[in-house]
Amino acid sequence: MTPQAKTRLVERAVAALLIKPTIRAAARECGVSSRTLQRVMKQPEFESAYRDAKCRLVREATAKLTANSGRAADVLRKVFDDRKATPGARVAAATQTIRLTLEGYEIEELERRISDLEKKRETF
Repeated sequence: MTPQAKTRLVERAVAALLIKPTIRAAARECGVSSRTLQRVMKQPEFESAYRDAKCRLVREATAKLTANSGRAADVLRKVFDDRKATPGARVAAATQTIRLTLEGYEIEELERRISDLEKKRETF
């Protein structure tokens, strides 16, 4: 396999694994066997590309959750203020949004701290 073909397969594998529920389905999407896809998944260039792609997706999702967290807090405030309301589903959605936003923030903060530590380690 040429280096260009190998790179294209890695790219297709990353994309397929991010959208398909199983390795088998991702392999079909790529036009390869599950066994071939599993071999590709063991390659360092795949691992790096997959990690980067997942990171981008998580950051995009975190940004969307963060954008909605103010509205979620408003829903909670309105629910708390409305003594006649029975908004179980709305409260659950608002609570989940806030929880996920906080988790996303914690992850980003940990990433920043790890990056800072890695930079400090490089200077030694």
